[in-house]
Amino acid sequence: MEVGAQLIHRVDNVSSHPGQFVEFQNELWFAAETRAAGREWWKTDGTTDGTILAIDVVDGPASSYPVRPLEFDAQLFFGAFGSQDLYRTDGTASTRVLEGTGVNHISTAVRTTPHRSRPQLQIGSYPIAIVNNRLVAQHSTGGGADGDLRRLVSFDSATATPYDTGAVAGKSKLFPLGHSVFFDAFTVVNDHLVFRSTRSFYSSRSTFLSQKSKIYGTDGLTTETLSLPLSAGGVNGYPAFLDNLETATNGLLRFAAAKACANDGAFTGMVVIQTDGTEVGTQVTAARYELWVNQLDDNGNQIAQRIDHNTQLTSLQVDLNSSLSTGNYAVWLRVISNNGGNVIQSPWSEKTNFTLS
Repeated sequence: MEVGAQLIHRVDNVSSHPGQFVEFQNELWFAAETRAAGREWWKTDGTTDGTILAIDVVDGPASSYPVRPLEFDAQLFFGAFGSQDLYRTDGTASTRVLEGTGVNHISTAVRTTPHRSRPQLQIGSYPIAIVNNRLVAQHSTGGGADGDLRRLVSFDSATATPYDTGAVAGKSKLFPLGHSVFFDAFTVVNDHLVFRSTRSFYSSRSTFLSQKSKIYGTDGLTTETLSLPLSAGGVNGYPAFLDNLETATNGLLRFAAAKACANDGAFTGMVVIQTDGTEVGTQVTAARYELWVNQLDDNGNQIAQRIDHNTQLTSLQVDLNSSLSTGNYAVWLRVISNNGGNVIQSPWSEKTNFTLS
């Protein structure tokens, strides 16, 4: 018997661009576009007769552009690019849960799909994940000349009043000399939602200046900062950008953080941080350490370089008496981590002088 794909139902005589697929109430729901109803929710049970328009959020040929569906408490929550609102449906009708105004909101008469390069700036309110039996969603409000205010809220039931978790992305006044702020990289770890908040700075509509990020975690009720107060070269620093967020394993999430000096924003290296989703459970992790020792004279001047160099230390408990003679020395340490098969080296520590006698 030959098995292959077959057309179940032709939604329209032109391409309907189906997407946003999600299983709900034992049927496959998806967003599709028709000339009669615009881009709305459709559903199918796998048969021609069972493939129908599920709900028309915006009546007539106008579109709601439903995105990011997530089932919670027997209801399907989703965002709507066309209105920037958060909706839910029981399968028969839609209910607006939160009214939102997203950054860079553009009339659907001008743009009919989310911005391809910056979708997070276009979709204002949407469900994110379920943690601790609570639905966490982004609520985007504000708009106008001062830009957008983004908060993470949570629900303990489909019809409950949203609870403010305390996570605020801040206002975004894009131009001139403005910035945009958004949340992304959402990952659930131990009943906590870990996410990144990124702030991008611009000097004009087309000139990008810099970007800074921090990592946060929320249990759906409160939000903690998970980014560590990193330092480099004696200058307090901060994670300038974060990347390579791995899938959480063994209750831990690992990510790489670029370190930048607070005075000029220059990158000074990378570290790997692991977190269990809480502030106290967030720390720099190391596969091994590298040790570098120089010999100094009585005035602190270097007289011999790298007289002790070890790249395979697995502990910070090091006995240098066995390898060094009496005298004055300077020592540096750095962390060597593995992230996704890539070796990542932290900046060197500040120099520490010591004397063996």
